[in-house]
Amino acid sequence: MNTDLTKQVEFPWTPAQLKMLAAIEGIVAANGICVLCGTRGTGKTTVAQEIRRRVGFGIYELAQDYFEEVAMLVSGRLFKGVPEAKKYRERRVKTSILVLDEIAHVSADPLGSRVLQDLIIRRHAAKKPTILITNQTKDTLTLDHSTLDRVNEGGAIFQPSWGSFRGQPR
Repeated sequence: MNTDLTKQVEFPWTPAQLKMLAAIEGIVAANGICVLCGTRGTGKTTVAQEIRRRVGFGIYELAQDYFEEVAMLVSGRLFKGVPEAKKYRERRVKTSILVLDEIAHVSADPLGSRVLQDLIIRRHAAKKPTILITNQTKDTLTLDHSTLDRVNEGGAIFQPSWGSFRGQPR
């Protein structure tokens, strides 16, 4: 599921939210990796979409959709699926910014974790910014060591501390 939100959304950002946006925007400008974690409804996806809007959109995708598409293309390798999987992956490696949402669904599975790790390693090597979103907290975050190393190398983990965005006008 690729969603390209091209219309500008005016949102009543609070000072704390603006501070987080500025910090994330700085990391993205330096081609780092950000993890937005925390409970449902705290605006993680809204924050990521605002960053995408500010830097040129790129790709937003559910991590599970990425994993399933790669798995489907690779499973069709008898019909030349591997080259198609590589092209699909390379589009995500090269995009200006990649936002992967609901990463916990993939990172908890060993194969899914490896597929996610491969994509993140390639984007990091290509110096492309990535935003990962999860409903896990900082304490329960299930990312592999390689990904965490790259996050710690010029990126950051953010956990919004404000209340739910749900029900607020957008």
